[in-house]
Amino acid sequence: MEAYMTTTTHRDNLNSDDNDKDDTANNINTNTEIGCYAEEEEERYTVPLLWDKKDSTIVNNTSSDIVQMLNSEFKDFSTIKPDLDLYPEEHRDEIDEADLLVQSLNSAIYGCGSATTQSQYDAFVYTIRLIHVSWHEFLVCCVS
Repeated sequence: MEAYMTTTTHRDNLNSDDNDKDDTANNINTNTEIGCYAEEEEERYTVPLLWDKKDSTIVNNTSSDIVQMLNSEFKDFSTIKPDLDLYPEEHRDEIDEADLLVQSLNSAIYGCGSATTQSQYDAFVYTIRLIHVSWHEFLVCCVS
């Protein structure tokens, strides 16, 4: 798999001192450079990021999607724990619900940061409070 795909967990500098491997395929230092190299619109790319070395393009940068891809499309490449199931059937509903809450929370937080009026900001804060209540209910339900 490493010959075709790479992932990064470093937000701004792929070649930082705390990174074990530099990007030797494309000599890219930041996620923004990845987007430019892939000839996609310049925007801020988040981590994790799954990069196709062969086709020089971004595959995905949504953690839940990447986990599901690693669990299915790339499962045959696993040599350490080939039987590891990252998306077990019996927990998929809970995983999907938690992912939806996380995505909603991220959107609301980004919304706060990009709000141009106090009323927009207040609406996003209200959404964050609702998500907090939903998350608490989710955790109580799952623990019980």
